[in-house]
Amino acid sequence: MTKICLYCKEEKEIKEFSQEHVLPRGVGGNLINNPFSIKDVCARCNNLCGLFVDGPFIKSWFTNNYRSKIAQQYCHLTPETVLPLSYMGEIEDLKSDNEICDFWLGPTGDTIYHFHKPYPDDLDTPNMIGIPPTAYKKDIDPGYVFLFVKSNNPLWHPTIVFSVISNFKKSKLYLGNGPKPNLEQFENIPEQLSDLHSKLTEKQEEMHNNTFTISIDYADRFLCKLALGMGSLVLKPEFKLSADADLLRKGLWTKNKDERKELKIHGANFLGDKESKKIWTKFLRGLVDTH
Repeated sequence: MTKICLYCKEEKEIKEFSQEHVLPRGVGGNLINNPFSIKDVCARCNNLCGLFVDGPFIKSWFTNNYRSKIAQQYCHLTPETVLPLSYMGEIEDLKSDNEICDFWLGPTGDTIYHFHKPYPDDLDTPNMIGIPPTAYKKDIDPGYVFLFVKSNNPLWHPTIVFSVISNFKKSKLYLGNGPKPNLEQFENIPEQLSDLHSKLTEKQEEMHNNTFTISIDYADRFLCKLALGMGSLVLKPEFKLSADADLLRKGLWTKNKDERKELKIHGANFLGDKESKKIWTKFLRGLVDTH
């Protein structure tokens, strides 16, 4: 028995299909009774979308930092609470020939420095923060992390520490402003990093010179996938084989952003119209001013 895949429009055996989250788990699609789940997408399309479509959207600067800001506002604080971190870019004056320093902020404005070799680039994939989902494990340097806790409230300390552990599972972790936590993930600061530790300690009283890159087109392919999935859920069955669906499929599978522009798909990109861009600008300023 066969059916047609919504994303590639190829006819395949039923056994080749898998459950697809139109709205990914990382951005709200982790509901128990998920109304945004469909079963007419083949496993190959499902996997490719996870790597090249959902991944760049979830790991974009905008999505990550918006999730971080909202999570901090609405979290119910317990010793087990883990929150996403805010990514603030690379610190230029801590960059070396072999390593870069990614600068993150914790739940209470905690400063987090991740030193590692640069991750591999994919020219057809938008800029992402953290480890690219498309990268091979052998090409990833987990590096090491210095955490400087800012909050004096001990109720926040478990959340700060476990949020860092969750975000840097493979990295060596060092606490920069206190005794080593009694946790196996944290290590004593080695002698060869003592000068760097001193420099980072001094930096706590300074403005940080950090830079980051934002891809304006980071959500284009994701929006095409979202429109296809939502269309299959709420429109008539004829939509799946329509010209509009075919155009969305082209947008979904076209890697090059210039070629996608030529498709003339109706609608705005994720940043939206002028009013939406004003909201995003306000968010950007608020994120920087808050920390």
